[in-house]
Amino acid sequence: MIVIRFKPDKDLWMSAICWIGMLIVIACSSYALIAVTYKFWQFIILVLLGFVIPILIFWTWTSAYYEVGKRHLVIQYGPFTTRIPLADIHSIRKTNNPISSSVPPLKRMEIQYNDFESVSISPKDTEEFMNHIEEYCPHIMLK
Repeated sequence: MIVIRFKPDKDLWMSAICWIGMLIVIACSSYALIAVTYKFWQFIILVLLGFVIPILIFWTWTSAYYEVGKRHLVIQYGPFTTRIPLADIHSIRKTNNPISSSVPPLKRMEIQYNDFESVSISPKDTEEFMNHIEEYCPHIMLK
């Protein structure tokens, strides 16, 4: 079985916002850890918010990919994996909705599957992605 992996597209301005935000959070948390004495539970919350969450965002940002196989579409973002059987996909449409998901670029594809579930993705090479989806699953309605 051939599985094709696609990297996600990432807008420069969204990347800048994400990275600058993470650096600010880490810098503020580092300063707060050095400058003030905390109770144990406050220290744990500060470490979680100031270091663990930015590390999770970094992991999600750098390890994202989409895989199209004969039977499944796999969407991987850091520790989060979504596995969608191609037979369950009803339609794929292009969207520019900024609130539809945390996918970085505004040019996205919304995949509707099962009865009322949907997920947004942004493969770098949308044409090749669509060709592979159509090849393995001709019943999908493209909008």
